[in-house]
Amino acid sequence: MANIRLAVSCLPMYQQLVTAALPHLVNAFSPFGVNLQVEPGLVLGRDPVDTAGWRHVMQVLTQQSATQNPPAPAHVVFAEVPPGFDRSINGQLLNRARGVCAVFFGANSFQTPSPFERLDLVVQVLIHEVGHLLNLTHGDGYASGGYADALMPTSDRRWQLPIDAWRHAVADAAARNEPPIAAPIPTLTYPFGAQCRACLRYAATNPQWWPWRDPFRGDFDIATETQDTSLRLAIRNLARGEPVRAGHGIDFTLEIRNDGEQPVPLPTHIGPEFGTLVVSSVQGDGGEEHYFVPDGYRCSSAKQAILPGVAILRSFSIIPSPDQDFLKSAGVHVLKVRLNSSEAAARVQLGASEASVEVLASSGSQPSATVAAELMGASRGANPLPQREAFKQLEQLTLGSSIAYHAKYKLALLHAGRERRRLLRECMERAVPAAVRHRAGRQLALDQLREGRMKVWPSRAMRQAFDRPEDAEFFETLERMRDGWNALSIFAKP
Repeated sequence: MANIRLAVSCLPMYQQLVTAALPHLVNAFSPFGVNLQVEPGLVLGRDPVDTAGWRHVMQVLTQQSATQNPPAPAHVVFAEVPPGFDRSINGQLLNRARGVCAVFFGANSFQTPSPFERLDLVVQVLIHEVGHLLNLTHGDGYASGGYADALMPTSDRRWQLPIDAWRHAVADAAARNEPPIAAPIPTLTYPFGAQCRACLRYAATNPQWWPWRDPFRGDFDIATETQDTSLRLAIRNLARGEPVRAGHGIDFTLEIRNDGEQPVPLPTHIGPEFGTLVVSSVQGDGGEEHYFVPDGYRCSSAKQAILPGVAILRSFSIIPSPDQDFLKSAGVHVLKVRLNSSEAAARVQLGASEASVEVLASSGSQPSATVAAELMGASRGANPLPQREAFKQLEQLTLGSSIAYHAKYKLALLHAGRERRRLLRECMERAVPAAVRHRAGRQLALDQLREGRMKVWPSRAMRQAFDRPEDAEFFETLERMRDGWNALSIFAKP
């Protein structure tokens, strides 16, 4: 059991609302061995409002914790206006040491009709931000198993009601031989997904996960934040050096480097589906620009910082739908990639890069490409699955076809047991695009963990499979999953 002190600072006008929300916060974390001991913090005389005001509050709270004997309290601040007056942000982790988070009642999402009528949303945002204090990231939430997770951004949870998410989470926990979990009554909150539950159980036994012990994995620091033009983008490992076929998609690794002197905030989620990465192609001088349109559109409000002199790598495999004109015709194209900030209402371009791409005609593998496209469409719900006899045509696709690798991954998910493992391992081979390799590796790891094979994993073979620079952060995620799931080993069936 981890006993974690949490000091609550609040504007007086919101005290009653905050008092009503706090018991739900404690109940959300206690089943996983995390005992939040809530205590009074500051009574805010006025809203901090601007960066200078927030910096003062941060200094006071940090000094309070620094002058007390361990374990010092972490802090949650309930205020009105977010730093920077960005009302799309309803909550935020405010320092690298994971000691202070905030909930902003002046955010747009609380105004329907007012925060006082939205106890459900107040509780949900509060649980989400305290989850960040305990080193849970949005990425942990997206590994939840297909249901809305408490660590997903608010906008990404709206597709599912809490009661439906809890039904799936309860069944998911039972299938993984976890201790039973139960939905609170009334159901105001969203559940934690499988990976978040595992991380929390591990956090209860490992002090390094507690606030004030380790920097947050997102590495966001409001005190030194600056959104400038010091980021440099470069497109690396384009199509792995293989030919690019018209309509087959393309893969690449994006290097994002901070050449400035201050940390620069980045979206927590970088990708076309989040609106933070814009990918397009132009054929010939003065040609029309065609944009890649993802299946779904989500926008994250959380940020992280990239430190001066540091570069991060993100790998992507882009497969357009048949009705898109992105890299659709043979010839020389210019691939354009733009990185934007998270704010949907006021995007800021953080960097851009271009690369020349020669696209070859797709003749010679058209039947196989059609099967792959049908399989991809079926995964989106756009058409029924192709006949199983047609699946073998996927093997006939040109080695460099991104759509073939995506289709093989989708095919793996249609199977179980040995055949599923075989196909997933094929999707992890070195010739496969990094983005697909990462997806297959995560799925294979989750399958192994669910089967109880978690003690010695990740194996040496897995380490050798993910030993490239673009694999570093992914492999760190695998190790974090292993540590979390090992905390469940006492519940595994004999």
